[in-house]
Parts: sequence; structure tokens; C-alpha cells
Amino acid sequence: MPELEANGDVAELRAPDRDILMLLAGGATDDMISRRLRISPRTTQRRVRALMDALGAQTRFQAGVQAARRRWI
Repeated sequence: MPELEANGDVAELRAPDRDILMLLAGGATDDMISRRLRISPRTTQRRVRALMDALGAQTRFQAGVQAARRRWI
């Protein structure tokens, strides 16, 4: 989970979270992300949801757009 500063900017984004966001932005499904990063599907789902919440995104597409706008990826 990214650590956020008071203004909502990311203070620190772990490499696996950055990888997840990059894969999301590229249209990857949870299954694709799980296989690529060698993590369980449930872990992928939890991390995607946490990242979407941190970004205020309703959809996976919005998460990718917001991550790019914030220069997280």
C-alpha cells in the first residue's frame, strides 16, 4: 500500500505496487497480474482495491489514469 502525504501525493510507492499500476494501465486482468508478479489472485485483488482507493478511482481504467497523472508510474 502506498504511503500518502497530507496533500495526497505519494510519499513512497513500493515496487510491486508500481508494477501493479503499470500492468493495470496496460489493461491487464487480475489473473494476468497474478501470473506476471507471481502472487496469489486474492493478494492481487486486495492490492488493486487498495491502490484504487488510494487514487480515488472507481474503475481500473481511472486508477491507471490517476496513477499517470500523479506520476506514480
